[in-house]
Amino acid sequence: MSDMSWSQSHANNPPDDMINSSSSLPPNATNNTTNAGTSAAAATTTGVIISQMSSVAESNPNSVPITASALDAFINSVTRQNSNNFSLKHVAEYIRKTDDLLFNNLQRLDQALSLLNTADNSLAIAQILWAKLASVPLDADPVNSVEPLILQTIGFMKDANYPDIETHGLDIFSRMCKTFAGLLVTRKRTHLGIQPLRNVIKVLRKPGELLTIMTSFLYLCLKSENFKPALEILDVDIVEIRQEGPKLEIPDILLYFYYGGVCYLAMKNYSRANLFFEIAISTPATAISKIMIEAYKKFILTSFILYGKLKSSPVKAAPSANTFLRSVKSSTQGYSDIFDCKSATELKELKEKNEALYKEDENLGLVKQCVVSMYKRNIQKLTKTFLTLSLSDITAVVKLENTSQTEKLLTEMIDDDQICARIDHKQGMVYFLDNSEASTGDQALQKLSSQVAKCVEINTRFQELDDSIKTSVLYQEKLQRSGSAGDVSAWEYHS
Repeated sequence: MSDMSWSQSHANNPPDDMINSSSSLPPNATNNTTNAGTSAAAATTTGVIISQMSSVAESNPNSVPITASALDAFINSVTRQNSNNFSLKHVAEYIRKTDDLLFNNLQRLDQALSLLNTADNSLAIAQILWAKLASVPLDADPVNSVEPLILQTIGFMKDANYPDIETHGLDIFSRMCKTFAGLLVTRKRTHLGIQPLRNVIKVLRKPGELLTIMTSFLYLCLKSENFKPALEILDVDIVEIRQEGPKLEIPDILLYFYYGGVCYLAMKNYSRANLFFEIAISTPATAISKIMIEAYKKFILTSFILYGKLKSSPVKAAPSANTFLRSVKSSTQGYSDIFDCKSATELKELKEKNEALYKEDENLGLVKQCVVSMYKRNIQKLTKTFLTLSLSDITAVVKLENTSQTEKLLTEMIDDDQICARIDHKQGMVYFLDNSEASTGDQALQKLSSQVAKCVEINTRFQELDDSIKTSVLYQEKLQRSGSAGDVSAWEYHS
């Protein structure tokens, strides 16, 4: 898999616009008795916080002395969500502007954390932990610096106030999780993050919903080659993407489907992998990214494995889809040429010719599976003509190396329901059966029941989405503007 690096802000390279901490404080109170009392209480709170931070610094001779001009405005702001003129929404808006403030006071962040609690200040803690995770130097002491930070972050994930996070600052928390995953990969400690993120997803995710935290989770599963937890997430079809902050992060959405496709490839579930890569290249985007190009390469290969040709996408493509295909044609020529191969011998020659390219893209194993798929398709063609064939005859016609390889392929195809056949090992014969002979009544009934249950589930989800749209404020406003509030049928969805 191509290593899709995750961009992280670093302490030595903060954003250009320096944020003045005082500029994001709540509006000035008007001159009345209530607001004057609130302002006096806030001033008292600030004094107590500065006094506490000074005490923390004095109690630790190795700490950097804190000053009133450093983090006092930050602490004051994030601890005032219960005041009359400062809500949790304002806290989240303020926190999103504090990247530079935190990066400029890295040595004092632990002192600030000691004054916050997860019940009331989870958003602020997530922001501070993000700054700490993003600023870990490559030569940091793993025992005394990195491991404590990892455990600190895991502990916070366990105790965080998720209702507050979900309502106003899921993007802040998700960014922390993304940086946490990047640090674990860099430090080769990916296994430590799988269970904590898995628990977070169970708390935050609604059925059929896509969260950017799920992308971080899949990234860890891939790097640790632990795919079972990933399948628990991936097997639930996505019907909704939650916008977690002011803007939708398209790269995280693309990476979710790309990583998901790679996970399915590892499990040799080529059908689901092909679907995920297809969604990745069909997602609307203002520019063509490396993620989409890599997904398209794998989409080509999985299409060949499944169908022997480039799949005609049933997914509704973005308006820029044709532009995308023209743009990536030159960079994927070595892959598109696969469809010109008429035999397994030609495909092997193409594999040897472009082996360096396939290795560089980490797709060589997938290309080898393309060769195997061509052998299997040739065997499937034989089932339409013959009822009985010897293993040696199949080996000669399909041009396999030996009968052992032929028997192995036949066994795989029977197990995967690609053909219906019975192998007589004693006589070296293969008997091809039709579906009615190969399937028992119980097997057919079980398969039918499974398909019906899935159809019912999909229908239920669409009905829920339809109801939520019809009862939404935006939908009702549009009805009013159209002047057809009484004619709801005009807005019904038709397939």
